[in-house]
Amino acid sequence: MGVSENPVWLDSRLTSGKAFDGTWSTALASVRDVKEPATGQVLSQVGIASAADMRAAIGRAQAAQPAWAAMGPRERSAVFHRAAALFQQHFAEL
Repeated sequence: MGVSENPVWLDSRLTSGKAFDGTWSTALASVRDVKEPATGQVLSQVGIASAADMRAAIGRAQAAQPAWAAMGPRERSAVFHRAAALFQQHFAEL
């Protein structure tokens, strides 16, 4: 996969200027281009969060925390093992 090719799960048309909240749906205050330093080519865009965006994200994290705390160690471990498997599966793309 070349630098200019984004995997579907990183498609900037779906993620540009958004935060992940179960889906890429929460619009952020603004976006900034991510450029290849050697060529100046725009590779992607990242969302820039405002203070209000951060407060909303913190609120969502606080709301999710009790469910995470209620999980047993094996359930939490399974989440991390699944994340590790996804990183390994997509290592070349990352």
